[in-house]
Amino acid sequence: DDGSSNDDDDDDDDDDDDDNGSLADMAWADVPEADRGTWMAMVVMPAMTDLFQEYDADRYADFGCGHCHGEDAAANGFAMPATVALPMDNPGEPDPDFAMFMSANIVPKMAELLGQDPFDPETGQGFGCFGCHLSQ
Repeated sequence: DDGSSNDDDDDDDDDDDDDNGSLADMAWADVPEADRGTWMAMVVMPAMTDLFQEYDADRYADFGCGHCHGEDAAANGFAMPATVALPMDNPGEPDPDFAMFMSANIVPKMAELLGQDPFDPETGQGFGCFGCHLSQ
């Protein structure tokens, strides 16, 4: 016996993992509304937590949904854009160093996770600052 008869039994034990794995592999646009919170927890939170904590471990030690979805995230149905308003004509104005970190790290990673193109200033299309931030 080569042990292959146990392979099916092993697969049955991993059904929950397979469901979560397949959910994590889905594009955001294809994730059912009821599963979006789980998808965000599985896909977005680990990536964003790592990036923000690499930038400033103390400031983002308790990184959570509210950092992007705002303080009233659950009450607002996690609607986006929802976080700190930025000046439309110069989103980097409040903190140029942080704006560089966001544009070089957060925007491209979030675009990738969402299955979108990063913002292209020439076309005005794609995921950028105002995907998360309100505009002034």
